[in-house]
Amino acid sequence: MANRDTTMSSRQVPRYRSFVIQRFGQASNSPATTPCHTLDTAAQHSTYPGPGTYHPAEEVRRLLQKIDDWAEGSSPGQTNPSPPEPNRTWGFYVFLTAYDTATLEDLDVAMKTWVRIQDRALDWAPTLDIYRDEARTRFSLDVVVDARELENASDIRVRANFQALVRGLGWDDSEGRGNGWPVTAKRNVALVLGSQEVHTLARLELRDEEKGVEEFKRLEKIKVKAIDIHYNPDDYQDDDDSCESEGGWRGIGFISINRLLPAYHDITVGANSGAVEDYFSGS
Repeated sequence: MANRDTTMSSRQVPRYRSFVIQRFGQASNSPATTPCHTLDTAAQHSTYPGPGTYHPAEEVRRLLQKIDDWAEGSSPGQTNPSPPEPNRTWGFYVFLTAYDTATLEDLDVAMKTWVRIQDRALDWAPTLDIYRDEARTRFSLDVVVDARELENASDIRVRANFQALVRGLGWDDSEGRGNGWPVTAKRNVALVLGSQEVHTLARLELRDEEKGVEEFKRLEKIKVKAIDIHYNPDDYQDDDDSCESEGGWRGIGFISINRLLPAYHDITVGANSGAVEDYFSGS
């Protein structure tokens, strides 16, 4: 069954752990960021390049502000967030579950292509250039690499390792060792790449003449698995059965490869432990 892994008892995942991380995106090379309130001052002299009128509540600026709230330890409606390692970057942890030679050879090209796809998606976001450029600067995809632990790993094992990674970063909701799971999407949902996804990304062609609606629709059909860190099958049992309800939430969703920012925005702004489930239930 999708929510059972018999190896979890014989090969347990420790509660706290760290991993080798391969980082892709501008944030991997330029960790310096600009606070949103500084951008807002400069934005007063910017011209909106898109049609219609610019509205400061658009999702790129709103996401940058939300990330800043958490980096600065003050988010409206939240108590005692105080991140132990404040940073203003955004993106996702990506767990690699295939380690054959062909997959490892394609990984670098695949991830760089994925970053380019995100860059092109930002080109079409209804925002000011100053916020668009900052979103690019802050973005990274952090690939979690561990052949021994993650090769052919089940969703349950990936989730357990994701939880252990987040706890290892200083976030925990038990034992008095942290302040609870933060609401930023990066620490609430992890993406998963197997061999098929890596090869697909590595072989994608991004054509300048197609840049726009046609490309968006083509890339939107390509999706990767997303795992909810909060999911516990015991919370989704029928009253008279030990199995989950048929067709109910199983802690797994799928995100289009060119819709990372909208997903990150919606899950982060949702600001609760059910935000991941809410996002996929409504998408």
